Amino acid sequence: MYQAGTLIARLSQHTFERSGSLQLDGRIESIGGWPSYQKGLTRLLHNSAVQRYLSTATLHKCERLLATHSDLLTDFDRCRNLVHGDFRPDNILIANDQIVGVLDWEFSHSGCSYMDIGNLLRHLAPKWQHPLQEGLADAGFALPDNWRFRAALVDLSSHLEFLTSDRSDTFKHRCVERVEALIRQNGSGDALR
Repeated sequence: MYQAGTLIARLSQHTFERSGSLQLDGRIESIGGWPSYQKGLTRLLHNSAVQRYLSTATLHKCERLLATHSDLLTDFDRCRNLVHGDFRPDNILIANDQIVGVLDWEFSHSGCSYMDIGNLLRHLAPKWQHPLQEGLADAGFALPDNWRFRAALVDLSSHLEFLTSDRSDTFKHRCVERVEALIRQNGSGDALR
């Protein structure tokens, strides 16, 4: 996990002139329907599939969470770093206790590196968060006290999108649990449980 942290930090050092999806010819195109995190997340909260899984109370709490942290969401919109977009353990190749490759770059884009951190944290037991944090910091990634919350807030978009997918109900209920955990955390630096 330390190496994964250093790798995410190294990816974040590659910046582009604007955010968007990376094209094969090197162009960056805006990601359709996602003008900003705030608007994109709000649009997802109004999606009928999402509303089938989240209670009315949870939906209202999500809206308040977004309003409370609109400054962070605006900061995320300004990011233009290289993001893998699906940075999780089963996309990381390891040989002789070293990361030797990262697979599945089809979701890579210019955006917010907290997406990769949030995606990885989603798959980690709490005991692995400290080595990840050390790797990020040692490789120059500036980590504020609430870095876990920032990563989870960016990752909220994934959980809401999963609720619109054809994934299993079991998987979707786990997404609901993560959304509710984020609401409980609400900006603190505590690790999500």
